[in-house]
Amino acid sequence: MTDSDNQRLDRIEKLIESNAKSIEAIASSIAQDREEAKKIRDTQRKDRAHVFEWMSRLAAAQADYYEAQSDYLRHVEQIDDRLTELLTRLTPNP
Repeated sequence: MTDSDNQRLDRIEKLIESNAKSIEAIASSIAQDREEAKKIRDTQRKDRAHVFEWMSRLAAAQADYYEAQSDYLRHVEQIDDRLTELLTRLTPNP
């Protein structure tokens, strides 16, 4: 082997080492990105579960509100009916 062949081999070895380091860095970066993406997905899954839980609570609260409103309006109607009946009894017929 000549000196230029040895130099070429040295350059090729350096390129291979450089490429190996680059590949390791990229692989490490990909692993970190995957871990971050997993954390984000987990957080989104938990947030979504909380949103659905609060939506369920809101629906239950709305149902309770409408039931209370219905009871109130029925009570007001009963009072109105009683007042009408009292007025009818107490008002003299001409």
